[in-house]
Amino acid sequence: MQRRARIVSDEFGDFLNITLYYRGGFFDIRLLDAVTILGGVFCVVWYYLTQGLMGALQGGMLYAFIALCALWFFPSNKVLK
Repeated sequence: MQRRARIVSDEFGDFLNITLYYRGGFFDIRLLDAVTILGGVFCVVWYYLTQGLMGALQGGMLYAFIALCALWFFPSNKVLK
């Protein structure tokens, strides 16, 4: 019997793909979504405190781009029909 080697990114992806809230259909909130939102709030507040309003806008837009990439690479565990 041959076992597939599990790498760290597989374990990390499985951990972040835990569904926290599921309301049927295609709407679910995963742990990755919660971590991404909290990180975004922290990022925007940090840039506002250190660089002002323009820094907060630039930092928030950069974080939104990175968050979209992260959510794209960790798809939902639900299969849509």
